[in-house]
Parts: sequence; structure tokens; C-alpha cells
Amino acid sequence: MAAAHRLAAQSTVSIMDLAPEPIMWTSLAPRPWVDWWAVNPRPDGSEPVWGPQNANVEEMLEDVASGLGICIAPQSMAVYYGRPDLVWRPIPDIEPLRIALAWPETSSSPLVAAYVEVVRQLAEGMAADGEEAQPVR
Repeated sequence: MAAAHRLAAQSTVSIMDLAPEPIMWTSLAPRPWVDWWAVNPRPDGSEPVWGPQNANVEEMLEDVASGLGICIAPQSMAVYYGRPDLVWRPIPDIEPLRIALAWPETSSSPLVAAYVEVVRQLAEGMAADGEEAQPVR
């Protein structure tokens, strides 16, 4: 949300705190994906207030910084898209994004093995930092 947003001073926000806020979205993504990120429907059965559409992350963040709406994003965006005109707040009452890595059990590719090892190390590093990460098997 914009650094000047009415909820920016809170350490966390609930999804219902965000209910009246216009949410950024894109018609370029599949609708189930858009609905998942927008938490549509909300816990009370309502639909989000749809804000401006955007074509890419940079455009979305410019609109958010300008106060045109909010976006719900993974925690990693706070690191990679940190800006002084934006604040990122956890929403503890919604499910976090979970990413899984899958590969053929019979794979003998050294590239796949190396990639799996990098993911395993990153997941272990996240767990050591107190972030939620499931082990890579």
C-alpha cells in the first residue's frame, strides 16, 4: 500500500481491513489466478472492490504508490520491489502463497539435481530465518 495509506502505520492488516480498498488487478492473467490473489470471495462472501487494471508489476506499483489502490503480493515482493513510497504489511488471516518444486523421480539430469539442491538450501535458509518453508524431499 502507499506509505501514506490510512493503514500503513499498522504492523499487520486483516483482509477485512482491506475490504473497502480498491485492489489492483490485470485482465492478462487467468481469472482464477486474479481471484486467488484478490481473495475473491472475501471471508464474508463479498467481492473485492476492483481498482485500476495494470499490465505489469511496475505499473501496478506506481498506481499503488499514487494511492489508487492496494495489491496483495507475496512477501518476496517487499524485498525485490522495495520503495520508500510503499509499505508492505502481512495479512495473517489469509493463506500464504505456497510454491512446490516437482521433478520426475527417475530424473538423472545433473542440472535438475543442482537446481533441487539450490532450492533445498534456500528453503533451509528461510527456515533458519524463521520464515515458513517446507523441506524439499
